[in-house]
Amino acid sequence: MAKQNNYIVCLDWETGGLDPTKHAVTQIGMEILDPITLKSIKKYSNYVKPYIKKEKKKSRVKKLVEREGRAEYYEYQDKALQYTNITVEMCEDKGIEIEELVKDIIDMFKAANPTNARNYKPVLLGQNLGFDIGFLQQVFEHCGEKLEKYVTTYKDFHGNAQPVYFDTQYLSRVYFAEDDRMTSVKLNLVSDELGVELVSHHSADADVEATSGIFEIYVKNMRSSGGDSKKKTEKTRNHFKF
Repeated sequence: MAKQNNYIVCLDWETGGLDPTKHAVTQIGMEILDPITLKSIKKYSNYVKPYIKKEKKKSRVKKLVEREGRAEYYEYQDKALQYTNITVEMCEDKGIEIEELVKDIIDMFKAANPTNARNYKPVLLGQNLGFDIGFLQQVFEHCGEKLEKYVTTYKDFHGNAQPVYFDTQYLSRVYFAEDDRMTSVKLNLVSDELGVELVSHHSADADVEATSGIFEIYVKNMRSSGGDSKKKTEKTRNHFKF
């Protein structure tokens, strides 16, 4: 019987700002990687239409605002939009509704767990992924979905489920720790150094493709370093000392 492994889902958001409690997502890129070969299995990318904030407990003022058609939308900052070259008009014209987006994300997570095994939900991958996870949690909460149903998570101090993930930002810091030329581990700089193609920086699908390419190089280096990775080392002692 073949050994089962957790599939990897590389993820990147472009957003209308830095705060997931205030700002909207504008574009997503995703890619499923085979855990053995690290080859791409499935890709997904889309823009997102503007969407309304949902409050757990609505005040009388908020209810009145919604009734009058003045619902509060997640925001877009000009600086963030200029940074990604994405406009609100692009999101309106090319984007899909937030509910459809979350359904598509769930379908990708399900595709990354083909046997529907509880212990083999996919593990996330990204560049500075802590940022992206905040927005992933935002859209899932917005649509009443629980992220822990679909990806590998752990419980934090407060008992909240947090995704398990690989972050190429920190892997790059270790990889280039002795290289004085690398003063930054930004995605475009690391891509250039490793010869990984990055077609359009700050485009979610292009960033995902570059991130998965960088991760593949790191993993292959780990697997091939130090000679025979299956060779056993001798124990320094045969028992524990208490």
